[in-house]
Amino acid sequence: MPESPEALSQHDLLTFTGGSHRQGWKLTRQEQEVFVPVSARLRVNNSFAVRDAAAQGLGVALLPLAVANSLPATHQLTRVLPEWGSAPIPVHAVFPGLRYLTPKVRAFIDLAVEMFSDS
Repeated sequence: MPESPEALSQHDLLTFTGGSHRQGWKLTRQEQEVFVPVSARLRVNNSFAVRDAAAQGLGVALLPLAVANSLPATHQLTRVLPEWGSAPIPVHAVFPGLRYLTPKVRAFIDLAVEMFSDS
């Protein structure tokens, strides 16, 4: 088990490569922030494939909790560095304006705010 973010470089890492992800992981703990360069054993553009590879014991992965917790009961992941987390990623809702906001869009925005809030 790695005891610090820096120790991750001694382990097989599994990474998600979609979007604008850099060649490393930004981890935070309270006010502290560390950038961990990643030389991955496996790079894929599907977070569920990363999750499944981690569940099969292929290495350490940085996953959203919703993805990690969606494993079938027959598999289990172990949280590494529990005092550390990934840096927050901003999420924006873009729509034409309140004048044209339909009830469906309003309901979606309200649900997204609830799902992405820290509380």
